[in-house]
Amino acid sequence: MVVMYGDHYGITENHNEAMAEVIGKEITSFEYAKLQKVPVFIHVPGVDGGIVHKVGGQVDVRPTLLHLLGIDTKNHLEMGSDLLTEKHREVVPFRNGNFISPEYTQIEETCYFTITGEIAEADACKPFANQAKNELEMSDNIVYKDLLRFYKPEGFVPINRNDYSYVKKDVSFKEERNGPGIQK
Repeated sequence: MVVMYGDHYGITENHNEAMAEVIGKEITSFEYAKLQKVPVFIHVPGVDGGIVHKVGGQVDVRPTLLHLLGIDTKNHLEMGSDLLTEKHREVVPFRNGNFISPEYTQIEETCYFTITGEIAEADACKPFANQAKNELEMSDNIVYKDLLRFYKPEGFVPINRNDYSYVKKDVSFKEERNGPGIQK
């Protein structure tokens, strides 16, 4: 299996003038958010491919790949969801609280229709904004409060850190600096 995934914010705001020339319109905050789309390419030998247009984020890559590999993840803790299933959650929160979904996009407290870019009623974005806020809070809690240390699924065997060393042993400074077998 081969997977290629781009990086977010490949086009920074200092390129707005040039991008306006390329796409033929002013780069508003909404247009800038649309420019942050990142493709993911997945090639699975022996599987007929196709193009899937879904709203997703980096957190969705792992569950998608595990399902393609036939690994059951129903008991896994996941922030994302399989991009190839009907149940995929298509709301992508940005770190600053903005979000994109297939129906609505919220940028700087303004609610837009995702397809047209026209301004929508603020209430239309509230459920998606709440979902995005909750997902960001969960992610922050996991990271900043180190909550994974409490996750011990059935059959889990913790590693012994003493079994692993990331420092080379029994290598003299001369060998390390000059390479093995090279003495100066």
